[in-house]
Amino acid sequence: MTRDDSIEQIRQRLSLVDLVQKHVPLRKSGRHFVGLCPFHSEKTPSFHVNPDKQLYYCFGCGVGGDLFRFYMQTEHVGFQDALKELAKRAGVTLPQRPSEARRESLHEAMRGVLEAARSFFRAQLASAAGKSAFDYLRARGLTPETIERFELGWAPEGWENLRDHFRSRKVDLSLAETCGLLRSGRSGYFDLFRARVIFPIRDGQGRLAGFGGRVTQASTAAAPPEGRTEPKYFNSPETELFHKGDLLYGLHHAREHILKASQATLVEGYMDVIALHQAGLPTAVAPLGTALTENHVRGLKRVAATVKVLFDADDAGTRAALRALPLLLAEGVLARAVRLPRGEDPDSLIRRLGPSEMHRRFEADADLFDVALDTLIGGSTPATPQKQKQAADAILTILRAASEPVVQDAYLKKAAAGLGIREQSLWRSLTTGRVEPPLHAPPAAARPDPRDLRSLRARHRTEYEEDALQAAFDDPLLWEVVVQTRSLFSDPWHLKLIKVVSEQAGAAEERTPDALMAHHGDDLDPARLTRLQFRSGPAPDALPEARLRDALENLHDLAKKDKLVYVRNLIRKASRSGSSAEMKDLYRRKKEVETSRLPWPIAEGLPEWLRSEPENTINHERS
Repeated sequence: MTRDDSIEQIRQRLSLVDLVQKHVPLRKSGRHFVGLCPFHSEKTPSFHVNPDKQLYYCFGCGVGGDLFRFYMQTEHVGFQDALKELAKRAGVTLPQRPSEARRESLHEAMRGVLEAARSFFRAQLASAAGKSAFDYLRARGLTPETIERFELGWAPEGWENLRDHFRSRKVDLSLAETCGLLRSGRSGYFDLFRARVIFPIRDGQGRLAGFGGRVTQASTAAAPPEGRTEPKYFNSPETELFHKGDLLYGLHHAREHILKASQATLVEGYMDVIALHQAGLPTAVAPLGTALTENHVRGLKRVAATVKVLFDADDAGTRAALRALPLLLAEGVLARAVRLPRGEDPDSLIRRLGPSEMHRRFEADADLFDVALDTLIGGSTPATPQKQKQAADAILTILRAASEPVVQDAYLKKAAAGLGIREQSLWRSLTTGRVEPPLHAPPAAARPDPRDLRSLRARHRTEYEEDALQAAFDDPLLWEVVVQTRSLFSDPWHLKLIKVVSEQAGAAEERTPDALMAHHGDDLDPARLTRLQFRSGPAPDALPEARLRDALENLHDLAKKDKLVYVRNLIRKASRSGSSAEMKDLYRRKKEVETSRLPWPIAEGLPEWLRSEPENTINHERS
């Protein structure tokens, strides 16, 4: 039995309705079950479960998916963990390739070695050799209870302590090297962590993945040779279990608190995380000495709707916060900022002024975009067009990252006001990359807003594209037609979906939402994929082929209108140059556009130039 067969068996044996009702009560409503959404607070039920398709969708917050996705979202785990747990519940044995079995065995062995190292480091901190390290932690304001809770340890000075400990317990030294604890040299294996306070690093499920180490003022015996510098912090190297771009320090401690508050706090260092937890702010997590990544943000998005950024109040901390903002906006996460006095970090502020001051600043948080805007424009409208453009370019990078149109529009208004630039000018620059001069024209409200027409036509285009995709899901054989007419589509997510389907080999059953979610996970945005199944399209009782034909013809008509605008603009420009040959060719092309039709079932009859240009019709209307 293949993995796909096992997934299908799980779907057949488990009921999504039963799974959901363990979290919220449902009532029957027509073909669906309806209840209060378990993912956001609401008084009127907007959460729908389709028992036939084994899909759910919330019309309030937009989450959706299948039973695997529901388990992932409620238990905050990845697909593989959801698959294993639901397979147990369904009594389905998952097939394992020999390579997968070997890898799982390796991971289990590595975690055993990491646990042995953790116990060693903990024992060393409690010994006489670790007294100076323990005193250092106490001087940093940590209580014995906090030191115990975060499992802090001590790597003794010297190059062979952990190695000899492993040898005495017959631990495979080559496996310890694979775990990032030892390294082999000319004279054999030696310790990587020396004379450092040790911070065990666990993944979101609490499994040990690696370690971080920090030097103290007292740790001098492990100083590097002359001419080299010893980093303050040193982390495990990348291993099968330790990936800095995926892990967040403190997440397994903070998870339940983040879930309860639907809010996470992002800080820079290990000591900041620990100090905030001890001060009664237990939602703090930190990257592992590296810049924030998309995977970090996606991991936070699973458990929090809001992220408060609390970086050091220096130039480096400001730059880190500005780099984090586009990543947070791209994932639709609400980004807030907690401001600190210049030169302070969370740990130093708590030690100097106490937890109450930090709590006060948490309550006085601000929108991170407002902070970024204030930073980029220097607190006042830029004095020259050159400075305006420089600030606008940086702000546009942030605005382009925003995945929510409403958020993007609200921030654009703020940016235009702060820069002293017309809102329409800044909006156009999102696509043209060009910022117009400062405000000298009448207010935008006094003239028709060209975005109204763009918004209306874009909305129609999106609806027609959704109609076509919905018809193809109802009859997967129609995907061949959608793939061959993909040039009529413009929505990036729709194009991505069509591309995935076009590359999906096999039977029509593999082009269903269930199969696509199982194979492609978060890459296809399961909530949006599910929404297509729940939306009410035109003539729902019509045959899928007829619905697809209507949708494609509507898209073709919109494309014709855009092409006509484009060609007419070219004709006006050519008329000024007086080139009769060029004018003749343009009128021929105009005639081709006006008489073009969409052949059924595929669009091979369209002229090549009509299918390939232009890509951005909005700019053509304004040229």
